[in-house]
Amino acid sequence: MSETFPPDLEQFVRQELASHEYPSREDLVVDAVRVLREVKARHEELRGRVQHSIAQAERGDARPLDTEATKAEARRRLNSQRSTD
Repeated sequence: MSETFPPDLEQFVRQELASHEYPSREDLVVDAVRVLREVKARHEELRGRVQHSIAQAERGDARPLDTEATKAEARRRLNSQRSTD
């Protein structure tokens, strides 16, 4: 595998290889491609969920967001996370 990267990416590749997290340039590129595949899959899933939500709203099946309940839930999760750290 012979890749040519722009200088900023080449520097990043060299830094990663110097950290010894990846045994070879090929391993680093393979991992990067796997991550890209995962990101694209999550993006497509999110896009589908957003489109579904939009369709629900257009049909009138959506309800207004309860911001106070959302904030309370976020605080509860944050406090729970802090107590386990």
